[in-house]
Amino acid sequence: MNARDLAFAHVGFGLAAIAVGGVVLLRRKGTGIHRIIGYTYVGCILGVNTTALAMHRFIGTIGPFHLFVLISLVCTGVGFYHAFSKRPPGRWLEGHYYGMCFSYVGLLAATMAEILVRVPYFKAHLSGWRQVALAVLSAFIVGIAGQVIITRSRERILATVAPGPVRPSP
Repeated sequence: MNARDLAFAHVGFGLAAIAVGGVVLLRRKGTGIHRIIGYTYVGCILGVNTTALAMHRFIGTIGPFHLFVLISLVCTGVGFYHAFSKRPPGRWLEGHYYGMCFSYVGLLAATMAEILVRVPYFKAHLSGWRQVALAVLSAFIVGIAGQVIITRSRERILATVAPGPVRPSP
């Protein structure tokens, strides 16, 4: 796969993850549809992160954004693990909530930073260091705002989860 195709795949997975993740956030939790859309989100996140890691071949180095790929994979993995395994009993829902919410917030923060670094308008109107500083600052603001929203919304969102059968722990 050449650099252009890889970039298009990366952007496509990213846009799909934003859309699908938004749908997951807006719909009732714990339903069969929630699970299907959730699996789709996880697949999109894996696609975004896989293509991000593969881009180092064309850039020639591993940069600081690759650290965020690992953080994204950990958040998504933690959220998925808790929902799939239903562990720890009685506490898995909270782990799922935090893992997936922080996965989505990280996706939004990365998207904001990428827009400020890649969109030609910002490249033309900001010098190199200002552009990077604005990208880092905007990602930080998105991350902090997301953390506040996640924390404040936890009780309300977890209280609306649809009851369903709980698989026995293996």
